[in-house]
Amino acid sequence: MAEYVWVKEGLTKEMIEAGAEFMRHLDETNLDIRACLWLYLEEPNRWRLVVADPRVRDEGAMRAYKIIGDAYVYQVR
Repeated sequence: MAEYVWVKEGLTKEMIEAGAEFMRHLDETNLDIRACLWLYLEEPNRWRLVVADPRVRDEGAMRAYKIIGDAYVYQVR
């Protein structure tokens, strides 16, 4: 049976643009990104940008977090 969720904080145009800009920076890394999406989490009432790289399964998440963190710092500058 389907469950309905009331989204209190909508996904904004600014969030979409920021996600696209961040993905442009990630495209310059050696990540093998297969998917990127905004995911709404009901309990904390927050949106999260989710990035999928199949190598995380084999190599672990810490390497990917480091690359993504470096890209984020680059974007903020």
